[in-house]
Amino acid sequence: MTASKSIAIICASKYGFTLLCSLAIFKKLADVGVYVSLNNLAEETPDLNKYDTVILGGPIHNGKFFRPLNKFIQNNVEQLLTKQLAVFITCIDEERVEDYYKSALPEAVYLNTFYKTCLGGMLQFNKLHPIEKR
Repeated sequence: MTASKSIAIICASKYGFTLLCSLAIFKKLADVGVYVSLNNLAEETPDLNKYDTVILGGPIHNGKFFRPLNKFIQNNVEQLLTKQLAVFITCIDEERVEDYYKSALPEAVYLNTFYKTCLGGMLQFNKLHPIEKR
């Protein structure tokens, strides 16, 4: 697959679970010969012009994606609308997943997403901020 026909996995991970999920997706796609890159927003901001398909992934906090991913989406709405787009969230409250998508994504991005899923969550109590432990 050429660089013009490639997939970007773009993630933001607060405690590491989303990054583990992103790595698993990356490995599955790479193992079958797909040209894929993994972009952790804590380390880099990818150039969307290089990709046909974008997979966004992040945890949900208070109805929004973790701040780095939320900011990335807000700053790149127009470009995201030109891509094949899949989104996954990580959270422990899987019953409200569709509500989370609708509150976390701009409406145009939500409607342009061909695949949405929840990959579950992992509560890591020892990593929580004291306010989050309440």
